[in-house]
This record gives sequence, C-alpha cells and structure tokens, in this order.
Amino acid sequence: MNPDAPITDDEIRALFAPLCAAPMAVAVSGGADSMALMHLARRALDLMPLQLKSMEQPGRPRLLVLTVDHGLRPDSAEDAAWVASQAEATGLSCRVLQWTGAKPTQGIQAAARAARYRLMHEALVEEARSYEGLERKLLTAHHYEDQAETFLMRLARGSGIDGLSAMQSMALVSTAPMSEGANSAHLTVHRPLLDLPKSRLISSLREAGLTWREDPSNAREDFERVRVRKALASLLELGITSEAIARSARRLSRARSAVVRQAQEIADQSVDWHSGQFGSIALDALNNLSEEIAIRILAQVIAAYGGEATAPRLSEIEALAERIRATSERVWPARAATLGGCRLDWRPGGHLRVWREKGRAGLPALAIAPGTRSAVWDRRFEISALPELDGPLEIRPLDAATWRKLKTELPILGKLRLPPGAALTLPGCWSGGKLLAVPGLPAPSSALVRARFFAGRE
Repeated sequence: MNPDAPITDDEIRALFAPLCAAPMAVAVSGGADSMALMHLARRALDLMPLQLKSMEQPGRPRLLVLTVDHGLRPDSAEDAAWVASQAEATGLSCRVLQWTGAKPTQGIQAAARAARYRLMHEALVEEARSYEGLERKLLTAHHYEDQAETFLMRLARGSGIDGLSAMQSMALVSTAPMSEGANSAHLTVHRPLLDLPKSRLISSLREAGLTWREDPSNAREDFERVRVRKALASLLELGITSEAIARSARRLSRARSAVVRQAQEIADQSVDWHSGQFGSIALDALNNLSEEIAIRILAQVIAAYGGEATAPRLSEIEALAERIRATSERVWPARAATLGGCRLDWRPGGHLRVWREKGRAGLPALAIAPGTRSAVWDRRFEISALPELDGPLEIRPLDAATWRKLKTELPILGKLRLPPGAALTLPGCWSGGKLLAVPGLPAPSSALVRARFFAGRE
C-alpha cells in the first residue's frame, strides 16, 4: 500500500464497523490527525447507514464532536470555535469544553491530556444521563507515529512489558473521580487509526478538500514528545522506522495479553476480596508464583483497594514484592507497608492483607438523588439509589462511633476480623439521618441501595 494513499471506503468500513453499533464521540483538536478522524468517522456513517438503527434515540446524534479550549494559548478559544464550525459545516454536533482554573507550569502536556479526558468523560456522562442511555465510546486519532513516539518515551523510563506495549486500540483511561451517572471510574477510548501512518490521514484530508490547524506547541523542543519526534528522523539512518517500532509494540502487546490473562486467572483463584473490606492472599501461594505474576497480582490488589490515590510506580511494586518474598521464619524484616493508597501487612506462613488507607486528605463524600443508576465512590464501589427512596442518598466513610455501635447491635460484624481501620474506609449510605447500608459489610443492608465492589476488574 502506498504510504501516501488516501484511506479507502473499504478500509473505513473495516476500521469503523465495530464502533458503529452505538453512538460515538470523537476528540478533535483541529490538527490534521483529529480532523482526519472526524472526516473518516463521518464517512463511516454514510457508508453504514443502517448500522445504528436499533440503537438510535430520538434527538440523539449518532456522532458527537468534542473539543477542548485548554486556555494555554491566547488563540485556544478561537481554535475550539473553528473546530465547532467545521463540525457543524459537515452536519455534526459539537461541544466545546473549557479547562478552567490554574494551569501547571511543569508537566503541561500530561496535565492537559488528563484534563481533556476528564472533561470529555464528564460531558459523555452528562449526555448519557440526559438520554438515559449508555455513555458513548470516545474515539481518538492516534496513529502509528504516535505509537512509535510513545514506545521510545517509555523505553527511556525503563518501562516493562505494559509500557512498551504502548497504546492499545481500546483502553480504559482513568479520569478524575466521577459521581452521579458514571458507568465506571474510567473512560473507554478507541483508537481506530493506530495502524495507519499520518501521511495517509493527511492525504485523506486533502482528497476531501478539508483543512486543519497546526498547534504551535508541536514545535516546542521543551516538550519530550517533540524531541522524540525529531529523534525518530535520525533513527531512520539505522533502519529503525516508526512502522517497525509500532510493529514491535503490537507484538509486545500480544505477549502482554497472555501474561495479563494468566495473572487474572491466578488472582481469581488465590485472592479473597472479602466483598471490598480488604484483600488477602496466602503468602506461601504468592511467593511460589513467578516474579512477574506476583508483581501483577500485587499491582491489581493495590489498584482495587487504593481508591482515588495515585497509582504506585512499577519500581515501587517491585521493591514491595522483594520485601514480601524475603520474609521467612528466621528473617523478619518490616512486615507492614503503605503504598498506592493502601495499607499492607503480612507474616510468614500467613496471609498478605491489603486495605484502603484513609490518607491525609480523607475519603470522599457525595449525595445522589433517588433513581440514580450508578455513582462511583472512591473508585472502589459503584452505588445505586432506587427511586423509592424518600430523599437523597448521602455516601460518606463510616465513622468510628457508628462502627462501634454497629458492632454492638450486629454481632456478626465483630466476627469479621477486619484489619485495623479498614471498616472506617467503607462507604456508609445514609438517608434521612438513617444508615441504610454499608457496602462491603454483610449488614446493615437495604433493598433501596445496591452496590458493587470493582474487585480489581476495572
């Protein structure tokens, strides 16, 4: 295939057919890549007009354009308005989202990316709630040069197989804490153009007579990605192409999938999630696993109980795994740790236990209206309030006085043998001054409140 050939209709069908079964959203900045994505997604709807027939809702557009005015440049508002005008000229609905408040002076690109995903997730949750439907999948315009750049950036950090697998064609992206209406604490992102070169995206735009706007920050060498992009040109002399790097990332991704699947199967067999109170695994079982699988299970359990805390670095989990593995009957190093928003303890011949750490900032509190389909609390529990509730459901961490009272009134709770402080990191669900339920505990419970612990699955 000519690397400069426009993308054909047959290719568009193949790329977008899996995505056209439900309403879509596209992230558009105004650059060539995202404008090409908007054009190709719009063309996909023309080529597959009946694909969405069973999923359509009156007044809900099949394709929604999202663009962010990040406020980092004086003309960012003008760029966002231009994207909206281009979308509307092709018959598409567009929402302009604004990143307000103070902006960082360091790590600008990473912060801007996180803000974009957060704003878009909030917009998609809001839109889904208004139509009482599922959230749209978000499409982004990453291509294989982006893949190669990401690979090299992660290689420079000494990433493992997860990082060097680079970007996936579909991924769950963690966003800021979500409350009412969110299906999960993650945004589902699809990258249909990941195996295509940028040159073909530009050719498709030119063939359609469309234009784009260049972001001047793409030439700023104080940004790591820009420096890596320029370094890729010099690697061509060694025969190291973006296509070859992207191919290696795909192969590593295939290997990663096998390892992840094995780790998940072992976690299902060996980890006791205790309904979200805490997690535990027999220390002997953990130490008998291969180092890679043990590290992955540790990472999964910490992610499951760490809530909104910042995820630990791989090197930190590796160091923790080494400490745990060093524990024996004769060698007694420290048998407790805190990491990734969790407290951990372990003993030789016993179990490793992991539970939420309350932390300096405390735990979240939120209120949801009766009939709320779902609210995500601390990225650990999904909670629903049934319409029959008389008033709002208030969700806040259990306090010490209430926990003492519950243990007195409900002897079953005293038999749980929870780790110190674990109960005070569980969500108490209150309505009208009455405690209806504590997700994670067997009691109290109410038919008016439904809850689900993520158990490391999301």
